[in-house]
Amino acid sequence: MTHTLAEEYLERLDRAAAHHPRARRRALVDELEAHIVEALGPEPSEVEVRNVLERLGTPEEIVDAEAPRPAPRPRMGTKEWVAVVTLALGMLTFGLGWIVGLVLLLASRAWTVADKVVGTVLFAGTIVLVPALSLASGLSPFDLLIFLFVVPLAGAVYLAARADLNRSG
Repeated sequence: MTHTLAEEYLERLDRAAAHHPRARRRALVDELEAHIVEALGPEPSEVEVRNVLERLGTPEEIVDAEAPRPAPRPRMGTKEWVAVVTLALGMLTFGLGWIVGLVLLLASRAWTVADKVVGTVLFAGTIVLVPALSLASGLSPFDLLIFLFVVPLAGAVYLAARADLNRSG
């Protein structure tokens, strides 16, 4: 391609399609380049190039028509931070924080379904499993407290990290 306007157009198209896999993006750019070359002929004027590009639409419109951009995941807001803190410190409120935290966790859109399952299993599992383990294996009260604080804290750290990871994906 020799015309500067067409080259700039294809560069914009490549940038607009950056969220696509490299092979698909390359195929899209190559396909449009072939179309432009065919439509323009050997020595196009600037007016002819502008007309062809205008009829194609903007690179962003082409990419969006090809496959819309994925909607960004909601960011971790106040509800999510309250969920993480109440889940981490739920034992300090005799388990009430865990219930509030679980409700907020399940209501949030910042976590994937898998994250919600992990969070629910960690916290609900702590409430159910720790007393059962204590009775079955004879955990000392100190060991019981460690489980009641460490497992929820680890789960809260996991959820905070996953919400942060989900922001970029």
